[in-house]
Amino acid sequence: MITKPFEQWLFEEVELTFGVKRNRKFGELADWLKVETDLPALSPAETVFWSLLNENVETWNEDELKINFIAPVLMDINFNKTDCYKVFSQRLLSIKTDKVDSQGRVEWFVSAGKQIPREPFFFVHEYKPEKGGNADPLGQLLIAMLASQAKNAEAQMPIYGLYIVGRFWFFVLLVGKEYGVSPAYDSADETKLKEILHILRKTKQYIETRLGV
Repeated sequence: MITKPFEQWLFEEVELTFGVKRNRKFGELADWLKVETDLPALSPAETVFWSLLNENVETWNEDELKINFIAPVLMDINFNKTDCYKVFSQRLLSIKTDKVDSQGRVEWFVSAGKQIPREPFFFVHEYKPEKGGNADPLGQLLIAMLASQAKNAEAQMPIYGLYIVGRFWFFVLLVGKEYGVSPAYDSADETKLKEILHILRKTKQYIETRLGV
């Protein structure tokens, strides 16, 4: 029986233990990441936190990265809709099978529910600084996404995820036993930040469509 917490999982261990496979030509991931050719300019607020990132990303620690850049980006999208879905943070999730009994506190995720997360849809996990650290953010994100998948009534519904290492954002999609990982999006690049914002807005639309909002 494997009993270690989420933060100790490596992505290969997740693959071997749960039988999931990475699909490097994942059509559903490609659809999620498609962006419009003419994206809108950054708003004044977006320009402020983008400038802060460029000035400080090499020196920020984990909390500084989260407070000064990641949180403003996510708040800019506003993943909260009264009585439909909301953001949860530092909530305990668990997964238990005949081989595994694991749990961990998830940094940030969007789920149906008011006080109790009932059906998580989208995870943002592991705010790693630009330098230092030896954990596996993909492994930690995947185990949290699998824990969510195990609790959902429809196991084949997509679970969306994102992990961040300094300026680099990686989008992750889990469908059934397959997952895909995007190339790195450099959020210090203005064009890439526009694409990140577009994908996040599309994710919000997916959640609302799924809920019939």
